[in-house]
Amino acid sequence: MLAAFCCFGYGCAIGVNSGLNNRHVIDYTFEGEPGQIKRELKQLNLDEFTEESFQVKTGPFKGNKSEGAFSGAELYEAVKAQEDSQGREVLLNNLQYFDEPYLISLSGYNRILKLKGDEPLRLKSRQAALYTSREYSNGDIDRTMKSALKTRPAVEMNHERYELSKTYCQENIVTDRSITISYGLVVPDPVFEQLTEGQFHSYWNIKLKDSVVRKKGLLQTMTDINARLDKTSLKYESYLKSMGRQLFYTAAASYTTIYLGVIFLLIANTVLGVQFLMHQQQTKKRYRTILRLGCRCKYLCESARRQIRWFFLLPISAAAFGSLFGIRSMASGFAASDMRGREGILTASAVPVILLVCVIELGYIVAVMKMSDKQILRQTKLKRDDG
Repeated sequence: MLAAFCCFGYGCAIGVNSGLNNRHVIDYTFEGEPGQIKRELKQLNLDEFTEESFQVKTGPFKGNKSEGAFSGAELYEAVKAQEDSQGREVLLNNLQYFDEPYLISLSGYNRILKLKGDEPLRLKSRQAALYTSREYSNGDIDRTMKSALKTRPAVEMNHERYELSKTYCQENIVTDRSITISYGLVVPDPVFEQLTEGQFHSYWNIKLKDSVVRKKGLLQTMTDINARLDKTSLKYESYLKSMGRQLFYTAAASYTTIYLGVIFLLIANTVLGVQFLMHQQQTKKRYRTILRLGCRCKYLCESARRQIRWFFLLPISAAAFGSLFGIRSMASGFAASDMRGREGILTASAVPVILLVCVIELGYIVAVMKMSDKQILRQTKLKRDDG
């Protein structure tokens, strides 16, 4: 019964909340030399589909050859000063290897924020913002890092101090998985050019027109564009890959667990119902004896109904209460990256499902009560025949 409640609640909660934490704003990402990308896209005449296109520059920090070109000691100490938690321990372990940061140009990152409708990130020449891909994070880690960033620690690059912004950057800089960055820094463009020494990777992002998507549908629009792009030498990825993977995660985590919930619920109800009715059948002589002593059938049925309620409601109540903790554990252990750290929301979403299953159980209890009444009435008829 507990397994049934956990699977039902977790599966429905994942199905309802999947993707809420991963709103996509970029439809295509092209990797390569910007001039070549723009030339080939122009030849394909994709302007009718494109609302906005922009470049995001990323590159590794090219420090000087002297020892201590980069230091994240202040950030490490800021995290160390936070309350003891699992996220804090994970961060402390990961920050030990934060010695070669990946840099992201501020202008490109701000274009992504603009597409989302968020405020742009404003950095001075000696400021930076910490960046982490969502695949490397969860709710506990995020809370700890955001709390640490409020103390305004700094990092050192080429023996110059760069104060970290309070903003914790986690927006995807590409459509899918062209690049995932465990820890990086968003820096102003002049600083980016200086610290990467002009050696960087260029990602050209495209956002499709909403009017075209509404008219033809996202799937059909991307299918038409992909057919054109496949005829070129462009290296690209589309949102279809990410969408397909998310659908797979949703199906695996939601539909599979709901199916298991149905199986466990059938098993649990069958065991409980059959066990009680078999016990009642085995003790039929006692019922007939009580009837011979003058007990009315009505009172026997009421007594049996009271037994059935206790027999079912005790395990159901314990399972329903325990499932709240079970669902939270499943959410922290099995949820996909976009659902990590949202255990509270998933558990809250599962409460109505648990209540619905309880209502279904009440219907099953009523059915067992009617079966019990029939068995008792059968004993009454046998008593009359004997008389």
